[in-house]
Amino acid sequence: MTLGIIGASAIPWPMNTIYYKLAGGTEVTSTSNRFQHPAWVGIGVAIVLPVIYELYRRKKARAWNA
Repeated sequence: MTLGIIGASAIPWPMNTIYYKLAGGTEVTSTSNRFQHPAWVGIGVAIVLPVIYELYRRKKARAWNA
């Protein structure tokens, strides 16, 4: 859990700025300060964390049997 908290706070989230003009000459600028595709991050974490855990378990089991 600590690794996740440190990792989440250390990842730089890019700012996303959108600029467009409306009819009548109004200019609109909108900036988002969050990651735009959180599902892909979730999928990656869901794959990587169990793999890391299993590798840790195997290493620990080998040390116990040796």
